[in-house]
Amino acid sequence: MTQLRALGQQEYPGKSQDLSYAYPRFSLAERDRRWASVREQMAQLGVDVLVGSNNTGHWDHWQSDIRYLTQIGGHSVDAAVVFPLVGEPTGFAINDLYWGIASPYWLRDLRPTGWRWGEAIGKRLQELAGETGRDDLTVAITGLEGVLRAPEGVVPWRTVERIKEMMPRAKIVNGTDICRYPRYIKSQEEIDILQKSVELIEKAVEAMRNTAQPGVKESVVYASMIQAMIADGGEIPTMLSWLSGPWGHLSRRLTIATERVMQKGDAILNEIEARYAGYCAQQDQPLFLGPIPQIVQDMFKWQLDAVDAAMEVMSTGHSFQEVIDAARNASRSSDTYVTSLTLHGRGLGDDWPLVTGGGVSGGTGNLSAHPIQENTVFVVKPSVRPKESQYRGEGLTWADTVRVTKTGGVRMGSRERGLISLEGP
Repeated sequence: MTQLRALGQQEYPGKSQDLSYAYPRFSLAERDRRWASVREQMAQLGVDVLVGSNNTGHWDHWQSDIRYLTQIGGHSVDAAVVFPLVGEPTGFAINDLYWGIASPYWLRDLRPTGWRWGEAIGKRLQELAGETGRDDLTVAITGLEGVLRAPEGVVPWRTVERIKEMMPRAKIVNGTDICRYPRYIKSQEEIDILQKSVELIEKAVEAMRNTAQPGVKESVVYASMIQAMIADGGEIPTMLSWLSGPWGHLSRRLTIATERVMQKGDAILNEIEARYAGYCAQQDQPLFLGPIPQIVQDMFKWQLDAVDAAMEVMSTGHSFQEVIDAARNASRSSDTYVTSLTLHGRGLGDDWPLVTGGGVSGGTGNLSAHPIQENTVFVVKPSVRPKESQYRGEGLTWADTVRVTKTGGVRMGSRERGLISLEGP
C-alpha cells in the first residue's frame, strides 16, 4: 500500500505555502460525521466498498459524492474515490496538481491516475482484497444509474469494464443511494457554507441591477454577475441561466448571455447559483428595464402567495406532497393563472429530491409521502403562468433558498421580495 501521509501534509514541504492559503475547508469532525453516516448506509446494504469515478457534467453536480467524501474538486477537476467500509479511503486525481489544498486535511491516501481511472481504482480494490482476504467484495459504484437528472447513470463505461477485469469475482452494484440520503440533512458547517453561497448570489443580483441598462450588451451584465461571485471566493463552473428580451417575446433559456444590446422594455429572467466550496444555493430574480407590465405584477402576487404557502408547510412532519398541494392551491381561486412548484435540494449540486410537474424524483420508494426533515435545504420556486400558456417565457418565477425548521421554511436570502424595475432613460 502507498505510504500514508500525515493529515495536512503539503506536497512540497519547505517550498509551498498551501497550508497558509485562505481556502474554505471542512473540519475533521465534519469529515468523521459524513464518513460514519455513509458507512452506516453501506453496512445496511451489505456493501464492502463504495467507488466514485470521474464525471464533471452538469456544472460539476455529477461528481458531488466524491467531493462530499474527499474535498477534491472545483473548476471541473475530475476526481475519484475508493471508500471502504473499514480502513483508509483513497482519493484520486490526474496528478498531485489537481487534488487541491483541502483534501489533504481529510485524506492520508491520495494517488494520481494519469487518466487511467479504472486501472487506478482497480489497483486499490485489489489491495483491499489482499488486506481483507476476500476477492469477492461487494463494490457499489455511485452514479452507475439513478442519478438526479441522469437516470441512466454518469459513470464511464470503460472504467467499469476495467474494474470488472481487475476484480472478476467482485459483485458490482449501484451505489447512487448510499450518499444520497446522508447528503439530504445538512450539518451546521454545510448550512454556513450554503449561507455564503446565498450571499454571493445576492452580490451577483446587485451587479445585475448596477450594470443592466439600455445600450449595454447582455454579455456585459452576465460577466458582471459572474465577476461579483468569483471576486468574493466563488468557484466556476456555476449555473447562471438567462432569458431576455421584450416581455412577451423573451428568448428561450440560454446557458450564457449573448452579445445582444439591451433595449428599454427588456426583461431578464434567470436562475442564479453561486458555488462556494462546492456548495450551491440558488435564487431567481426577474429584472425589467422600465415599468413592470401589469400582467407581471398580477402574476407576482399569485407567485408570492405560492411561495408563502409552500414555506408554511415546509416543517418536520409534513410530506413533499403537502408542499406541492399547498403551492398549487395558492392560485386555485384564479380564473387566469395556474401555479406549479419546482423545489429541489441544495448542497453539493443537485441534492435529493427533485419536485417538478407535481411529482417527486431522485430516490427510491414513495417519495411524495416522504417526510420533510429539519435542516434540509431547498430552492423554493413556484412558477405562475397564464392558464393556456406552455411557454416558459410567459410565466414568472421568483425564488430563494430555504432552510427547513421545526416550524416552517426560513429564507436564507436577505434581499427584498420583489421584482426589479430600472426606470432609466
